[in-house]
Amino acid sequence: MGEELIAEIVHEKHWNTILKRSWSSFVSALHDGSIRNLRPALIAGLERNFDIDEEALFLDHIETVDPIADFELPILDAIRSSLESTGLEWAAKTLRLLASWVSLGKFECWEGRGLLYVEALLNHELDHVDDLYLPEIWKRLVERSQTLSADACDESVIMSWMKRREALGESLDSSSDPRILPTVQRHSSAARRLHLLLRQSIMEEHSLLIGREHMPASQWMLNYQSLAKVIFPVEGE
Repeated sequence: MGEELIAEIVHEKHWNTILKRSWSSFVSALHDGSIRNLRPALIAGLERNFDIDEEALFLDHIETVDPIADFELPILDAIRSSLESTGLEWAAKTLRLLASWVSLGKFECWEGRGLLYVEALLNHELDHVDDLYLPEIWKRLVERSQTLSADACDESVIMSWMKRREALGESLDSSSDPRILPTVQRHSSAARRLHLLLRQSIMEEHSLLIGREHMPASQWMLNYQSLAKVIFPVEGE
């Protein structure tokens, strides 16, 4: 099935608040648990990693090296000032983990299923699985979700799945294949979660974080720009 497609809603206010904290105060707050007070509430109907798991991921990541040149700088400035010793990918992964910390919820699925859902919603075939990570695709998905109900989203995904199954000569008779109904239920649940995430992404102070499971962190998108560009802003973009 390939790798996992991951899409998260990041709370911009909490994101900016964390980036303005000093590196040392953030790490200290992670160790004593007080940083949990800054994590936004989860959107009902979505999922995300538990606090303790996100904390462990971040601490494990930063403990692989001891690269930060100035611990008292705000986090983003501290990351930028230490790039010579850390490298771009370490810096970008740091930002990706921080963005997940202020996540309001996420949608994830195998890429093969992601293609099914995205193509069904857009009523258009993608040229390549890598197109799942193009900003214009997600902009179109968000726009499409505003005119589509959760029921309609669900129906379009199930109908697309049924057509693909029929094209392969597979039966749709649940009495001959006991896996059909559970599969339909999984696709239905996933389609509704994706619809919810897309609808919620346009709310004030909400941004999308998009990436592939093993994609270089610098290529992940936050608010439709790569994390590399978050670290190195391009004038005029």
